[in-house]
Amino acid sequence: MSSLCSAPRLICRWVFVLFSALPLTGCGDLLTVTNGESTQTYLLEATFSGSPAVRETGAVIVIASPTAQAGFDTTGISYVKKPYRLDYYSKNQWVDSPQRMLSPLLVSALEATGRFRAVLPSPP
Repeated sequence: MSSLCSAPRLICRWVFVLFSALPLTGCGDLLTVTNGESTQTYLLEATFSGSPAVRETGAVIVIASPTAQAGFDTTGISYVKKPYRLDYYSKNQWVDSPQRMLSPLLVSALEATGRFRAVLPSPP
């Protein structure tokens, strides 16, 4: 675990458990019509339920911006049929690239825990 991030092992383990249980409520969709053809546009959304935990520390955490591998930094929704090739759906797309939509969800999830004094996104 410690090789995955520079934070102490306990925080890494806690963050891993939090995000593995992150309840993404699905993808909201929007319909866009272009040149007579309709395109479905999807947005990542999440709700965080339950009462926040008692604040244990006055720690401030800065969330690094997620990054995407080549081919995934796009609004196109991709799929893989062959290990060396990405294909994209022609009538479906993301509102924004997934890593940009994921960043505010990560911040909201950590804020909802109540365990940190402040949760900040990294500067652009």
